[in-house]
Amino acid sequence: MQATSVGSGRQVLRVLREARKARPQVRLEEWDGQLVVVKDYTVRATRVKLRLGAFLVNREYWAHERLRGIDGIPDPVPSGSPYVLAHVYVPGESAPEVPERLTEEFFEQLQDIVLAMHRRAVAHGDLKRLENILVRPDGSPALIDFSSAIMSGSNPLASPLLWFLQEDDLRGIAKLKARHAPHLLTDADVQLLARRGLVERGWRRIRAYLRPWIQQRSDPKAE
Repeated sequence: MQATSVGSGRQVLRVLREARKARPQVRLEEWDGQLVVVKDYTVRATRVKLRLGAFLVNREYWAHERLRGIDGIPDPVPSGSPYVLAHVYVPGESAPEVPERLTEEFFEQLQDIVLAMHRRAVAHGDLKRLENILVRPDGSPALIDFSSAIMSGSNPLASPLLWFLQEDDLRGIAKLKARHAPHLLTDADVQLLARRGLVERGWRRIRAYLRPWIQQRSDPKAE
């Protein structure tokens, strides 16, 4: 895709993921010389999608803001729209696509990033989706897609869920090891992978129930 102008000092370089139902369009753009990843809920928008998008953009922006300065987590960039999230582009490859680069040092650095995030009272919430873990060109890890992030103080449910989701973040690291570097699994990793609590099963059922409802009402054909 050729670069197209979207405003003063901004250019679209390519579309990384097309908008679909409740999902935003994700683009790589250049803003005044800086590479930026943009999640745009205004593409193929409906009223429900915009309301959902505003909530998700606000939550994800403040997760990035709270984690600002942690190496391996992209800093947020103000977009000027409540329906558009922007953060600094982090070059890298999805960890499952380059298993040969998943070294012991990589996992040590990855755990350091996750624990630094937890010390700031944030849980990523979706590290079991292994493509959210990147391997940067220098071999170091990075984390992307904080759309499921939970922070202390963000809502009444955050504090009770925070510890559980932080443990789930660590389970995501263990899952990556189990699939692509099983020789690096520790006893703690094995215990994490074996533990599947009632809260996790309940959350999955709730999410599975809500997803079709949200997607149906976010489809432009429904309006």
